[in-house]
Amino acid sequence: MRWAAKTRHHPTKYTAGQPMPVDTLDAPKLDAKIANPLDQIRGTIRQYMLADAAVTLAIVVVLWFWIGLALDFGLFKVAGFDWVVDAPRGFRLLAQVALVFGPLAVLVIRREVVKQVLGRVSQPWVRRHLLELPLLFHVLLAAVFAPIFLVILLVRYTFWLRTTEENRELALVLEKRFPDVLGDRLITAVELADVEKQHAFGYSADMIRQTIEEARERVGQVPVASVFNWDRIRRKCIVLGVVALGALGLAYAAYAAFGGGPASKFTGEFGDVASIWFERNVTFRNTPWPRKAHIELVGFPDQELRIGKDAASPKVKSRAFKWVVADRTRLHGWRPLMWSDFGDKLPGLAAYASAVVAGGEGKHLPTDARGWDVDRIEAEGADCAGVPELMGKLAALASDSRMTRTVRRLDIPDAMTLSYGGAKTRGRINLNREAGNIFSGEVSGLKESIRFTVKGADFTTTARAITLVPPPMFAKLTRTEYQPAYLYHAPPVREGGKQDFAELKGLRQVLGEKDLSLTGDRSSFSIIQGTEFVLRGVADKPLKHAIVTPKIGKLPGQKTGDTQPITVPTDNDERTQFSLAFRGADRPTANMEFDLTLVDEDDVATTRAVLVQVAEDQVPQVELVVDVLRKQGNSFLVTPIARVPFLTESKVKDDAGLSKVVFAYTYQQVDAAVTVEAKLPLVAGVFAGAPLMPTIAAPIRTVIAAQYVQDASDANVGKTTAGEFPLPRFTEEFAKRRFDTLAVLNQKLTVPQPPDDPQTVRELRFQNQDEDVFNLKAAIPALLEKDASKIQARYRIEMNLLATDTNYETGPKVGQSVEPIRLLVISEAELLVEIAKDEEVQIARLDDVLKKLREAQTKLSQTAVRLRDLAPPPDILVSAGVRAQDLGQDISKARELTTAIQMEYRRLEKEARFNGIDQTQKRIENEILRDLNQILETAFPLTEETHKNFLTALLENRRPEESLIGKDQSDLQSLISQVQALRDKLGEAISLSKIRGELERLVTQQQQSGKILENIQKNVLERLRMPVIATIPTVELAQGEKKTVKNPLNWLAFDGNVYKVKFEAPAGGEVKVPAEVTVADDKDVVEYELTAGNKSGEYTIKLVPSVGNPIEVRVKVK
Repeated sequence: MRWAAKTRHHPTKYTAGQPMPVDTLDAPKLDAKIANPLDQIRGTIRQYMLADAAVTLAIVVVLWFWIGLALDFGLFKVAGFDWVVDAPRGFRLLAQVALVFGPLAVLVIRREVVKQVLGRVSQPWVRRHLLELPLLFHVLLAAVFAPIFLVILLVRYTFWLRTTEENRELALVLEKRFPDVLGDRLITAVELADVEKQHAFGYSADMIRQTIEEARERVGQVPVASVFNWDRIRRKCIVLGVVALGALGLAYAAYAAFGGGPASKFTGEFGDVASIWFERNVTFRNTPWPRKAHIELVGFPDQELRIGKDAASPKVKSRAFKWVVADRTRLHGWRPLMWSDFGDKLPGLAAYASAVVAGGEGKHLPTDARGWDVDRIEAEGADCAGVPELMGKLAALASDSRMTRTVRRLDIPDAMTLSYGGAKTRGRINLNREAGNIFSGEVSGLKESIRFTVKGADFTTTARAITLVPPPMFAKLTRTEYQPAYLYHAPPVREGGKQDFAELKGLRQVLGEKDLSLTGDRSSFSIIQGTEFVLRGVADKPLKHAIVTPKIGKLPGQKTGDTQPITVPTDNDERTQFSLAFRGADRPTANMEFDLTLVDEDDVATTRAVLVQVAEDQVPQVELVVDVLRKQGNSFLVTPIARVPFLTESKVKDDAGLSKVVFAYTYQQVDAAVTVEAKLPLVAGVFAGAPLMPTIAAPIRTVIAAQYVQDASDANVGKTTAGEFPLPRFTEEFAKRRFDTLAVLNQKLTVPQPPDDPQTVRELRFQNQDEDVFNLKAAIPALLEKDASKIQARYRIEMNLLATDTNYETGPKVGQSVEPIRLLVISEAELLVEIAKDEEVQIARLDDVLKKLREAQTKLSQTAVRLRDLAPPPDILVSAGVRAQDLGQDISKARELTTAIQMEYRRLEKEARFNGIDQTQKRIENEILRDLNQILETAFPLTEETHKNFLTALLENRRPEESLIGKDQSDLQSLISQVQALRDKLGEAISLSKIRGELERLVTQQQQSGKILENIQKNVLERLRMPVIATIPTVELAQGEKKTVKNPLNWLAFDGNVYKVKFEAPAGGEVKVPAEVTVADDKDVVEYELTAGNKSGEYTIKLVPSVGNPIEVRVKVK
């Protein structure tokens, strides 16, 4: 009947109006004998497919469970990897998909399917290599494409179920299963069941009926129950049992091999593992695998620790806990068991926990133990009441298999290891164990950010980060100074034009902001003492605050000696700027040093040292050196009207400014030397011939006369007088400064920059010797004796230049030259004598000049004689040349001596001029120096030039011209004549000067001697009119004894009417004396009565005469 099938697959074409083929018509009604077997087969197919699907699904579930358990729990046990804790959620999702769909895909995708797919590949070598790959490749391929395979599986089963409803499809199934019995009759009978309709399409009705009959007979012979392979389902059930029970047996064997315990314990623990696996992989809950230990970091941030790159090595601390409680909010599912958990998690132990900290008998834990963890309670409360009982109950509870998911007792690991890694570095550190189950260690040498974990036993903490943060850096560090106003301004002008530098005290000039150097490890700057400043810093990132730590000195708001750091907040919106004011009482008075630390928002800090050097206001520098004046011993000789000059290198200088520069001096009158020499013999002669006291004339000697000389001197001798005289140069320079009112000055002080030209006098130089002098006539006019009939007194002056600075904040300070300048004021005549002595020395030196010139003249004359021959032999020329050279040296030496004489006379001229000796100054200037200048500037050069030509000819071995020889002789003679004329003039001048000086000295001596004699006469007469009471030996008295005592009395030339003597008795009244006695003029003794008391000892009685000097009498009472 193959033609029926063929006709079905290859229908003929029909024209319009013809009936449609059988495929397009409604399905005909089957014969009952054919339909019943088909219906029976349809039910069997459904049962078979459902059974196969159930067994397959069971196998998938079992495989999923055991493979997932092996990959999940096994991986945790072997490698300590827990994907709930250690892996991202994406990894976990992919693993779950692979576990669910992998086994299913293996069952669905068969190698034949792969072959069919690959059979379409055109390249043979691709098919060959892919088909030769192992089964594992196909399993992995199926796991990757599991979602697709699941769709295919669902579609396939749905298709199978749908096709069971089609008679045609069932007929094909039976024909395929029993081809020998049915052939293709059954499908023909099904498709051509409606004979009439099929006949209309041209099929033979008889043939159709015959085919249906044959199909009816053959179907009855088919064993419908044997259509499907039920052994396949049975084999799958066996595999399911083997896999499920075998894996369970292997698990128990492994548990027992590692000492896990009996089967009952295995059952409980396996149930916990299975339930945890179910939560992790079915309900997708984040339930971690339980560990044997529990570790938590101590004092470490939750995510990362941010430290500076140059900060100290971070120290990581971890703590192991013995008692833990389940907490799903924690990543590892557990946390340390706290005291408070006894009420929340373990209510059965609440009463025992309360008893641990309750009052009563015995030792109890403190009340704050309610916030402790149980590990601490166990460690510190071992000897406390209730703690052992509580821990025993807790241990029993933890050993209960029903509580293993609630509370656990863990092991304390023997060691912990910290493992870290970064982009370029890896490392491992063994932590050191400390008390309280704490392990710690330093992570040193970090050059980059790292992540680390701490592992102890099978517990590994979650990865934490140590991030190296660049420390905050100083983008800018500046200071604004407020310097004392006296550095830049003159004192303000008050009403009446008065000025006082003290009014600048407390005023300060603000300066512009200055940058501090940020190179090196320390910023330093100097300020003038009294300066206030504000330090401002700018960081390159937002700051938390700045910290200032004192090292030397004190910080604002602190007391001296405080070492505590202060915190400085930021003062701008960006939190990058801060300032620190050292103003008012906080301004530094001495050098100070402090550390300035920037702390950013991550508590990363950087520190920079700041050194503030306080420059103490220096004492004004005074360099003053006297010029020209003559020095004798340690004093300069000057006249009373002298103007003391100073070297042009002399100066007065102060770094801040000068407020006052004066000559401070003291002077006292001294005896003239000529008077001292004459006083003693003169007075001695007076006493030797005194007619008033011939009895004492013999013992008078020079020593007694010296006393009278001292007493007879001028009353002003030895009296010291002090004074000051302003330096004219300072007065002139100070007057040039600009002076503002106080209001204008205060306005200028607020301008944030120093004035361009400070209105202070900071330096004075003594450039003008005629003006920059100490004028004695103006400063101390009392030195000059204005009475021409009296002699000029001598004075000693000690003078110094005092320079006062403008620092009225802490001073002012006064500077002076190192050594005072000492002046001896003498008369003009005495100074002229000294000048004459110097001129005598110069005359002697001028005589040496004449001597050398005359020697040169003699040598020249001898040479000229030897050169009389117009053609002298060579040896004569050589000899003449040698002598001419000697002659030239003599002239040069004479010129050098003359130059030295000129310099000395210039000094003498200045000395005379500054001492006000005009006549001598003019004589030296107009006569001596004029001639010396003429000689040195004209005569010597002319002579040396002529002789040079003369010598040149001889050195060229030729005879000089006769005219040259004559000129050389005449020029030398002219020079000698000029020098001789000067010598004669000096001789006359010095003789006259010396004579005048001696005469003035003699007159002065006579005048002074007369004055001294007058004073001596007055003093002697006063002394002769005072009687003298002589002293007597010690008077000895017995207790209660009375005795008359007599002291000799020398009346001398007393011309008074009454002479009385008063007595002063000793304290205590042990010796009684008269109050007063009167001595008659005919008595030569002072007579009085003494009465001794009742107490022995030595006493002193004083006799005080009405005229004369008092005396003392010693009395001894036995």
